[in-house]
Formats: sequence, C-alpha cells, structure tokens
Amino acid sequence: MSENLSSKPQGESDARTERFVALLSQHQTRLSHFLETLVPGFQAAQDLLQDTNLVLWRKRLEFEEGSNFWAWACSIAHYEVLHYRRSQQRSKLVFGDTFVERLADVSERRRKSMAIAPRRCEFA
Repeated sequence: MSENLSSKPQGESDARTERFVALLSQHQTRLSHFLETLVPGFQAAQDLLQDTNLVLWRKRLEFEEGSNFWAWACSIAHYEVLHYRRSQQRSKLVFGDTFVERLADVSERRRKSMAIAPRRCEFA
C-alpha cells in the first residue's frame, strides 16, 4: 500500500516530495553542527540528527513551501534536544534549558559571523 502524500495529483505530490528532500539534504550539515553545539558528544548529535530527520519527514506536509525551512527544522531539532535531555536527567551533568537556549543563540550568531567573514576576504 503506497503512502498518500496529499490530495493533489500524483505528479504534483512527487514534485513536492522532491523539493522537500532537496531542502532536507541542503540543511543536513548545518543541522548537524547546530545539534553538536547543544549536546555533549558527536554520537549524541548524530543520533539526534537522525531523530530530527524522522520528525521532519513525518511532518513534511505541515511545512509551508516558501517559508523558512531552516527555522522550521531548527525548531523541531530544538524539541528533539529537549526530549533527549529529559531522557538523560539521570546523568550527573545536565545543562538547564536556559543555558541550552543561550548556547543555541551563540552558536547561530557564530555560524552567521563565520559565513560572512570568508565573503569579506574574497572581495578584499
């Protein structure tokens, strides 16, 4: 039994799925780096990336094409981190939600500044 992606004709839903997969693929490295700043250990970040990808895929029809995919994906990743942290509460070292949110903000600002810096050097 095939999954019905929408009520639209098959060709149109296939095109929508392809556009979604392209956006998801385009943001994988960025999502991975974002998650690496929020959890201890590369493997935990990679596990969370997979969990986030599954949620993104399950919710793909909720994504409004033309809106900010990165913001939507980060929001879902953030909730996955919170879920992960709740499951890790028995650990002796657990950062508070406020700290994790501040760390995410700093990470995004740093990423933006690093993305801008090479452009300045290229044209100098």
